[in-house]
Formats: sequence, structure tokens, C-alpha cells
Amino acid sequence: MDSLKLNDDLLRKVFVSLGPRDRVAVMATSKRLRTLALDHKLWENMFDETSATSDDLDAGTVVRCIKMANGHTTSLGFPRSPIAVQQANTKRFSKGLRYNQMLPFTKGLRAFSLAALLPNLQALSLDERTSCLGGMTNDLARAVSLHCRQLRRFAVYFSPCSLPSELFTDQGLIELSEGCRELQELRLINCCIGDRSLYALAANCKDLAELRVGGYSERVTDSGVQVITAACKQLRSLHLSSKLYKVTDSATGAIATYCTALRQLKLSRAVTDSSLEALAEGPAATALQQLNVRKSSGVTLGALDVLLRVGVGRGQLQRLLLPPQLKLPAALAGMPVLGACSSSQGMQHPGLVQQQRLAVAAEGAEGQAAEGLPRLLARRSAKCLE
Repeated sequence: MDSLKLNDDLLRKVFVSLGPRDRVAVMATSKRLRTLALDHKLWENMFDETSATSDDLDAGTVVRCIKMANGHTTSLGFPRSPIAVQQANTKRFSKGLRYNQMLPFTKGLRAFSLAALLPNLQALSLDERTSCLGGMTNDLARAVSLHCRQLRRFAVYFSPCSLPSELFTDQGLIELSEGCRELQELRLINCCIGDRSLYALAANCKDLAELRVGGYSERVTDSGVQVITAACKQLRSLHLSSKLYKVTDSATGAIATYCTALRQLKLSRAVTDSSLEALAEGPAATALQQLNVRKSSGVTLGALDVLLRVGVGRGQLQRLLLPPQLKLPAALAGMPVLGACSSSQGMQHPGLVQQQRLAVAAEGAEGQAAEGLPRLLARRSAKCLE
């Protein structure tokens, strides 16, 4: 059947179902299809990091699609699935790409040309392993700060200790925070940043609701975390990498004091029982729903009473991840709200039943949902800890 006999609405639906490269190819087949393709709504949100593969993407095609959106692109991201990462690595090694070819549109004048095409951008996610445009750089951060003032979600991913990660530093993030003051979600994985970046975010992006700092960094310390938590009181999710060895109990004290809206919290391995006691006594305990300390070897059995008071007495704690090496005594192991996993496969303790409200798991274990918790557990736990 001749496709030109189909009505315009049906052709638009077919066009939307195509990938970027196929869309560009279809435009060249007829004048009518090219006219239909000029509708910028068909090009606005076609790059999604949740897609499974990226085998049909290349830098030239992506830039052409962005131009077709005529400045209406609101989201730009690339697939991050294991399949997409494997495809990208295969392409790099099979073609023998040089270092400067891995950053085709994110460095130099091309970075400013790319950002100028995205005046309405609200979400940007770049993974240097899968992005055909290249990884994040200071040049692109500076360009985004000038042209993409509506940016609300910003995510950057690098491989651990990769060479491209050295091109995005504190200077780039500082300039981006000065231009994009409406940032609400920020994810920085394996980036070469430090406290200077956190100071700038605290001064310029006070509406920040989610912050994830992943990977190893000696330049992220208690001071940076204290400043940003004091300034960004709307934080609902804070994930600090277990490899941030200089983020200790002092930072947790600030989190417990200032982050009254916090729902999810992951702490570094440098924290101890003092951090959990601070959370129990601070205002943050009333809203906290998920707490992850599974990499914190300094957490001991002495904190269990505090954890119970956080989950039962004051707050709404629904999920708690403990270190797998934590061995519970028999008196506590039988309680329906407590358990620990000793195997790497994440086998849960039989005490975790459907009535629990506080789900305790170790690495690799999935916390179970809970429906109500009798007040009797609070008195029972106190007797067990005596």
C-alpha cells in the first residue's frame, strides 16, 4: 500500500515510532514526509537514557535531529544499559577512535554551538561511555550555563579513573551552577569535583531536591556536605558514595539538623554509631524513609536501639540496609523487625515477615514492603537490648 495515501495523523504516529537515523532517512523519501517532519513536536524528546540500545545513534544524526526540533528540545540523554555500554565500547575499539575523536561535540567551539541549539533544555544526562556527542567537559558546562538557563536535571557519568573525567572539574560545575540556578536534581558519578563545587551549588541552587555524589574523591569532605545541606533545605534524596572517606560523622550531624524534608539517605563508609544517634535526635528523623549504611563498617550493635527508635518511635523509616558483617545476637535476630544477611546472595532472615514496617537488608538483598507495626515491638526491643 502506498504510504502517501495514509492520513497525516497516522503518518505522524509511524514517524514517532522510528529511531533518529530512520527518521532522517524517511525525510528524504518524499516532499510530503519532509513537510510533516518539520513539526518540531516530533523531535522534542527523542533521546532517552532509559532506552535499551544506542546502535542507531551517531553524533551527526543527533545534532541534525536537535536542529529539526528548532530549539524546542527539552531533554537530552543517551542509553546507559549494559547492552548500550557494550555496543559503545565495541564501536570505539573496532574503529580505533583517538582521544580527540571521543569528544566530537562537547569540547571547544562545537560545545557552544551544541548548547545554542538547546535554549529550552530541562534535562541533560551524559555518560562518557555511551554518549556519541562525547563526555561532559568544562567547555560544555560553560556553554550550558549561558544558553540553557531552564535546566532542572543534570546527570554526569564517567568510568572510574577515566581520562575524559579530568575535563570536567570544579570550574565547570561552578560556572554551570551560576547560570542554571533552577537545578533540582544533580548526579555526579566518578567526577573530578570537590568542596568548591558544593559551595557553589549551595550559593546558587538552593532548590536542589536530589544530590548524588558517586565514586572516589579526596576533595569532598565534611565541610562541603555541611555547607550544602545547610543551604539546600529542600533536599529529599542524598546519596553519598561509600568511597568518600573524608565525609564522616560531622557531615551527618549537619544532615540531621538541616535536612528536615529528607526521604532517602545513603552514607559513606566512614560514619559510625554517632551518625545514627544524630539522625535519631535531629529533625530529619521525622521524614526519613530509607537509610543505607551497608558499607559503613563503623556501625555496630550499639546503634540498633537508636535505629529502632528512628523507625518506630519518631519517623516513617521503611527500609534500612545494614553492613553484611553485622552479626545479630539471638535475642534480636528473632524480632520481626530485625535481621541481617551474611551471604553475598542476599538471603533474608526468616524474621522479616509481612507485618514488618522496617525492612533490613544487606548488600544484594531487597527489602520487603511492610504493612503496619504493633507498638509492642518498641517495648520488646528495649527488653532485648538490656
